[in-house]
Amino acid sequence: MQRTNRSKRLAMAFGAAVCLGGGQGAAAAEVNMYDGNWHYDLAIYAWLPGISGDVNVNVPNLPGGGGSGSASVAPSSYIDSLQFAAMIAGQARKGDFALFSDLDYVDFADLKTRVRNVSLPGGRVTLPLNEDANFGLKALVWTAVGSYTVARSNAGTLDLAAGVRYLGMRTSLDWNYSSPNGVLGRSGDASADINLWDGIVGAYGNIALGDSNWYIPYYADIGAGTHSNWSSMAWAGIGYRFDWGNVLLVYKNIYYDQGSGKPLQDLNLGGGALAVTFRW
Repeated sequence: MQRTNRSKRLAMAFGAAVCLGGGQGAAAAEVNMYDGNWHYDLAIYAWLPGISGDVNVNVPNLPGGGGSGSASVAPSSYIDSLQFAAMIAGQARKGDFALFSDLDYVDFADLKTRVRNVSLPGGRVTLPLNEDANFGLKALVWTAVGSYTVARSNAGTLDLAAGVRYLGMRTSLDWNYSSPNGVLGRSGDASADINLWDGIVGAYGNIALGDSNWYIPYYADIGAGTHSNWSSMAWAGIGYRFDWGNVLLVYKNIYYDQGSGKPLQDLNLGGGALAVTFRW
């Protein structure tokens, strides 16, 4: 049964989205993306990220004054807990100017995690427990940029980009144990919603590998906002050109860091992505 559920999750992830895929690769042989007309990308791809990080959620009805506190959780990387992952990205280009957008959605459930500490009105209590606590996370990350090609030759391309990124995330924590001094009840649950906007700058393009059809696609950005210290998104890998388009295999990573004590202390999503790209 466990193997069947895992296969279903992988099928959902790899059967994910038909999406418009932007800076991931070089143009197909019959399409000149820089001829001054509007051109677009269409890709079918999937991303299987692992997760790690520290997230704070409010824990209601705590003893010692009736105030609320926060539990810091640190999930590890568990592909088995990935319920669903889907990506939609897109590029519209006219000459050296392009509009690029990337949309990622991930759903993790039943991540075995560790409740590291709880803040009470009388102070912070450390819980030396790492069992019977499950962490869930649903996250939507949307990146939108405008870019301009600053370098283009047979050796590859380079676009500089600027824009925004949005993170909408819901976390949940369920526990079932007896904690020291009755700090937490034998069972309970808590949840938190996080919404962050960042301004970002970055670069993307491709590097040709000699005169062959092989090339290296790349993308990297970094951003900061009023409610988060900084965030970043990056991918790189290997691609191959066909007459009808490109096939890409890359490693993609999204990272957020709000700093100690904030709702999203840090979050890292990283994993392999496979794409088939069509252009016209």
